[in-house]
Amino acid sequence: MKTNIGLSCFIIFFTLLFLTVIYVIIYAVDFRGFEVIFISNWLEEFPLAPIFWIHIFTEGALVENMQWLYLALSIVFAFAVFIIRAKDKPLFSNPWIYLLIGLSIMLVEDARNIRHKTTDFLSSVVFNVETSFHVLPGLTLRTVTELVIYTIIGGIMLYAFIGIIRNKNADKTGKIFLTSGFVFYGIAAISSATRGVGDWYDRVGTNVLNSLISRSDITWSGESMIYYNSSLGFWFMDFIVEESLELMGAAFLLSSLIIFFTTQYHHTYPPAKTSQ
Repeated sequence: MKTNIGLSCFIIFFTLLFLTVIYVIIYAVDFRGFEVIFISNWLEEFPLAPIFWIHIFTEGALVENMQWLYLALSIVFAFAVFIIRAKDKPLFSNPWIYLLIGLSIMLVEDARNIRHKTTDFLSSVVFNVETSFHVLPGLTLRTVTELVIYTIIGGIMLYAFIGIIRNKNADKTGKIFLTSGFVFYGIAAISSATRGVGDWYDRVGTNVLNSLISRSDITWSGESMIYYNSSLGFWFMDFIVEESLELMGAAFLLSSLIIFFTTQYHHTYPPAKTSQ
């Protein structure tokens, strides 16, 4: 049975290659001070923080847009599989409807920052506390709010995941890719929700940054610059690490759904046999 595994593997390989190229450019420009055509001129537009990795990984930039594209395509393929398998089970017992709902919420939440807006609303209207990670009430409120939101999304996705994994007819490679996608997103979600606990994003990111620039002539460090009220170490984790995990997670989810769609389509609508 056709699985279209070639296209799925290409998406994963392309995403890995894309991130690798970005990392190489980041190291050359930001940590070795090399002049790269177009990039150096582009960074002049950001005099307060002329650092390539900030502006390529920041919210709404190239890397996150790729993730949104992958999620949007995943929603399309999940919807297609749901339509094909709609008669298998009652609507709310069908794991594909939950995967479709979960992916849609993930895309809206990530694109519109629902968790941040929810925290800001609760802090200003309900509890009247500052949401800074450096103030205990704010840290607690933000962490709990994000954990609750991620738990709701994760619960929906987990129900779908279990239903698909338990399906003996579902493609094994598709299951592996789906599991990989869940692992990448799970690590990113837990890290993001707990990033203010013990300032571990700040501490780990600062140590990594300082290690990378220790043998270079770069004048900035993880502690030397504050960008949007947080250190560069914090943003290194929030941008490069977290967004990379999410992009790989989206790539694996999309790849799995392409496989599931192809196998389900050919199973339901087998090609007509030509007469001899």
